[in-house]
Amino acid sequence: MDRGGREEPLPGLPAGNHQSVRLSPDGTRLAIDPGQPRDIWTYDIARQTTTRITADAADDQGPLWTPDGQGIVFTSNRGGRPELYSQKSDGSGAAERLFPITDGTESIWAQTWTRDGTALLVAATGIGAVTMADRKFERLSQIRGGAPALSPDGRWLAYMSTMSGQWEIYV
Repeated sequence: MDRGGREEPLPGLPAGNHQSVRLSPDGTRLAIDPGQPRDIWTYDIARQTTTRITADAADDQGPLWTPDGQGIVFTSNRGGRPELYSQKSDGSGAAERLFPITDGTESIWAQTWTRDGTALLVAATGIGAVTMADRKFERLSQIRGGAPALSPDGRWLAYMSTMSGQWEIYV
């Protein structure tokens, strides 16, 4: 969309109901969940080309770039339930499950990284964090919600919830 509000399709990107579009840390590529099939793709802005990152029978969705741009974290049900996986952003190698979910969590979505890149904030039947050094999951809030975001200084966490029956923002 340009500054005047006029929408234009990106050249080379097939039309579709694109979900969870995320810009790479260097601003050169997009990570995309096209809706159907539920796989993760990247789009090179300068070359105007797409690359399929995942290609399996599972629903792979909700891409989030790693801070260095070398990988993409996403939610997949390839293990029978929604869990977080990581895949190299060029599509090489096998997807790797980040950690097992053992506590009855119904869903998990990668949302944002801490400023230093050592932890990943997730929406997971509440709000949680995964420390990447030891891949430990810690629940930060039992309140059902989504879209956790950190303040620029990393001291505050805000997220949305529907606990009262309508969307509210908590800090």
